[in-house]
Amino acid sequence: MSEPLEELGSNLYRYTCDEEQVRIIISRLRNGRDAPTAEVIVESTAPGLPSHLLGPDRLNLESPQTKSAFLRRLSERYPQRDWFPLFEHAISKTVLLHRRGAPLRRTNEEFVNDPLFYRLSPLLLEKLPTVLWGPGGGGKSTLAVLFSLLISEALPPAQTSLNLDPEPGAVLYLDYETDFNEIHERALALAVGFGLENKPDIHYQEMSEPLADKVEDVAALILDNHIHYIVVDSLGLAVGGNPEESGLITDYFRALRVLGVGSLTIHHPNREGKYYGNVYIHNSASAVYELTSSQELDGLHIGLFSRKRNRGKLLANMGFHLQYQENERGALQTIKVNREDVRTVAAVAAGLSLRQRIADFLRTGKAASPDIITALKIGDPEIKENSVWKTLDRGVGTSFVQFESGEWGNLYPS
Repeated sequence: MSEPLEELGSNLYRYTCDEEQVRIIISRLRNGRDAPTAEVIVESTAPGLPSHLLGPDRLNLESPQTKSAFLRRLSERYPQRDWFPLFEHAISKTVLLHRRGAPLRRTNEEFVNDPLFYRLSPLLLEKLPTVLWGPGGGGKSTLAVLFSLLISEALPPAQTSLNLDPEPGAVLYLDYETDFNEIHERALALAVGFGLENKPDIHYQEMSEPLADKVEDVAALILDNHIHYIVVDSLGLAVGGNPEESGLITDYFRALRVLGVGSLTIHHPNREGKYYGNVYIHNSASAVYELTSSQELDGLHIGLFSRKRNRGKLLANMGFHLQYQENERGALQTIKVNREDVRTVAAVAAGLSLRQRIADFLRTGKAASPDIITALKIGDPEIKENSVWKTLDRGVGTSFVQFESGEWGNLYPS
């Protein structure tokens, strides 16, 4: 038997022998009471023949009786091949890799290449989970398609003027909410808006079952299509239950980790417009962004606010202006995207922190605290006077300065 080609995915092991023109696939490993079990499939790679030979069968990978029975059935159906060497190699290697897990690493290792930190700088981290949350209909999915397009088509900042720098790679969009036609339409409209001649190439997979239950199938998609980044739209359906349940959330993020690629997860607020779900959502994500938006006559205005970032300080707020154009039949034809200041539209600026709003008001010059409170309440009647006072006091020496007149100003005027 020639040395088989080994393809290792997330809880997925493939062994292909070109000489025998066969492939053994072992997946869905589970730790049984005494030994690991797994689903085993045997396929033919010979041209002109049906690919499926046997399986899937769930086998105890350390039971001689179970393995012998499977081999006997295989030999009875296809006696022209010697199945034992490849089968035994596949089983023993899989058990070894499954038990060993990830290799031990040391921080004094030399990097062969500089580590890649971002898939889309400075927003989306490489090989780590990012969460984007905001109200329904606010443009989250369109923004996710935009990010996917920038990565898959390797659009540099000079071409888009968005100041987002992609590391080229294939993107897989796991969709629990809409359908292929809607995502396809948005991707095409964005491509037209950027003046692209070719159709964008984003991989799309409709989903219905929880990600944790489909991790092996998604791993196969990642392996077969050389996927570098995934989008999950959205978290509530992808966990398969109430996001308040910690078990479902930890299972979901464990599945993302097993897949081994970076991810952007879309999430929704609760009825009160607050962050919805168990604390593990925020804690498990390496970066969290909140989205606010406002649909105006000139298009959709989006504010993106950095709420958590494990790598470095929080990012500056980002504003996007999306202009939509439809054809005579009402179908989406073009989406043009430009960056803008989040303070341009009041509803978008609501995502700014109280400290940021005070600093923005003081850009025009110093002001007394009653004037500051009155101005802020015009934009947001829910703002409490006491909160403004506390924010001003806490910001002395870092953000604000109080003059002898009692008026306030920015410590570092811009």
